[in-house]
Amino acid sequence: MDFNYFLLNSTDFFKDTHEYFGLRRKFNGIMPWVDMIVGPLITIISYIMYGSYDMFSLLSFGKSLMVFREWFRYFELSARLKQWKKIVNNSGGPNISTNDPEYHIFVYADGMQRLHNSIFKTKCQVLPRNH
Repeated sequence: MDFNYFLLNSTDFFKDTHEYFGLRRKFNGIMPWVDMIVGPLITIISYIMYGSYDMFSLLSFGKSLMVFREWFRYFELSARLKQWKKIVNNSGGPNISTNDPEYHIFVYADGMQRLHNSIFKTKCQVLPRNH
């Protein structure tokens, strides 16, 4: 995908970044890998050994499919954020920084939002303060 795709078609950069942030935290642990690999293996082995499976095995298999779907989404968002980083760096950014490297991905979401706003000439509306 190219520069124009990300700037013209993606308008909710922070939503994607929040989703990526949650998935990155999820897949840093061991449980998703157990759900993706161990659960289906137990289902397959129990079917081979006993010739049948129970409802819990099917639920485990279904859960592993859902976790695999999230894993693929995580890699999709990861590739998207790498493109954002490249675009923001090539345009002279990032314009802000953070002291915590874990949250640095939000810097690139901000950079993409700023680029998007500058292309479409949108201005941030300041709301009046209520006294």
